[in-house]
Amino acid sequence: MYTLPLGLVTLQGQYNTEWGVYSAAAILTAIPVMIIFAYLSKYLIGGLTIGSVKE
Repeated sequence: MYTLPLGLVTLQGQYNTEWGVYSAAAILTAIPVMIIFAYLSKYLIGGLTIGSVKE
């Protein structure tokens, strides 16, 4: 049981790497992260803004 980025390493061979499979898996690994970031970015930016304001 690996996390998705560590699972990508198992697709690499010592002498040969299937780059098509590797890049497709990398895209599928990145998509959930991008969706979560897009959904939560308003809270991230709001938190950074509130933290920088001095009363």
